[in-house]
Amino acid sequence: MDSRIVQWNCRGLKANYEEMQLLMDSETPVAVCLQETFLKDCISFRSYRAYTKNVEDAERASGGVCILVKDSIPHERVELQTTLQAVAARITLHKYIVKLKSNPTNPAFDSIFNPTEVELYNRRPNVIQPLGLRMREPIQNLTPPIDQISKIETPQNPPWLMNKPKLNLSLLNFKKENTDPSILQVHFRELQESYGDCGTIYTDGSKMEGKVACACSFRNKTISRRLPDGCSIFTAELHAILLALMAVKASERSKFIICSDSKSALQALGRMNTDIPLVHKSLKLLDLITADRRDVTFIWVPSHVGIEGNEAADREAKRALNHAVSGTQIPYSDLRQSIASATYREWQNRWEAETHSKLRQIVADVRWRPTSKGLTRRGSTTMSRLRIGHTYITHSFVLKREEPPLCEYCDSRLTVEHILVDCPRYQDVRAKYFRATNLKTLFNNVDPGKVLGFIREVGLSTKI
Repeated sequence: MDSRIVQWNCRGLKANYEEMQLLMDSETPVAVCLQETFLKDCISFRSYRAYTKNVEDAERASGGVCILVKDSIPHERVELQTTLQAVAARITLHKYIVKLKSNPTNPAFDSIFNPTEVELYNRRPNVIQPLGLRMREPIQNLTPPIDQISKIETPQNPPWLMNKPKLNLSLLNFKKENTDPSILQVHFRELQESYGDCGTIYTDGSKMEGKVACACSFRNKTISRRLPDGCSIFTAELHAILLALMAVKASERSKFIICSDSKSALQALGRMNTDIPLVHKSLKLLDLITADRRDVTFIWVPSHVGIEGNEAADREAKRALNHAVSGTQIPYSDLRQSIASATYREWQNRWEAETHSKLRQIVADVRWRPTSKGLTRRGSTTMSRLRIGHTYITHSFVLKREEPPLCEYCDSRLTVEHILVDCPRYQDVRAKYFRATNLKTLFNNVDPGKVLGFIREVGLSTKI
């Protein structure tokens, strides 16, 4: 595929509209990347579709990003080889899609996951497809598969009719780092004895090297389960509590305490957050247990302080890491995080394979974000243009259809690197602000204020 791409960051698109049209007619690029440009609805380009993100304030347009793509080419297939890859990278899944999959009752569910009129749009490739058709391939290629997501169930009873879990978080009053383990053990035994003759179940979750498991321990019996690798430790702790409630339901005892070292899991239960599938399942099971006139109290206990039941649950959870993965589904929040990590890995691999980008020489990690703290908008814009290597003084020749400019002092090719690092004309001024020998060191280690100070002193502020 022809991969000519034009990048525009010249001030005043409206004033230079005719020049832009001539440039596009002569170069016929598959895509045009517009920076610091507010593209109004009344401005259009023949045979191109616009994908915009405009930023406005109360009084004036303050810029944005726009990518124009040829009508004849699906925008997902444009192989960007410019420094705008970070802006235009194809992120295959939005968190909305993941959450939608977890809720089949949502009115938009069928239109996304069961799209119709496939043949109609296949016969008309130039027509923009609905979201459901555009997302078919990305959804099928997701890792982990989106079908593993657990479904959000609508509670049959309103929250005010559900039994609120009994929580005892009194041991949180003792700071673990400042309290001797033996003292914590004594206080736990006193707390346990205050509940009289009741069964005690300990729960724990474990996550190591990407593997996740959970377990609950009571008397001389344990129940453990290996969870899918995409699960979080929070999910593992909640699942361990659910296993404990299942054990309570199967038991004939009338009174239990369930001990967990996860404050966040217990607080989620206390808030009765039914949007979390495992919390909803636990609350439903707790309602059934309470309906049998049986009592359950959840107690927070500190981890790794010698409480034997907690240590036993921890050992069993770690042992379960080597078991086969159960058929447990993944909450949408965990799956969303897994997909985000996979997307970033793919993006990072593409970025590392980039060979034509000036920004690639400076930025090694796609997650890196430059700081604009203390900079004006103009200063932040200037720094962005210097980083990507496209400025008015170095690239206006493209629009003017001239030869690339040369340095008036040393007759070398005029580039951002030449101005900031190499040109002997600015050697004394450069030494006053920084001593970087390459752009990577300059933009990663030097204060942006010093770079802008150098630009002002050499008289290039209005030419960037």
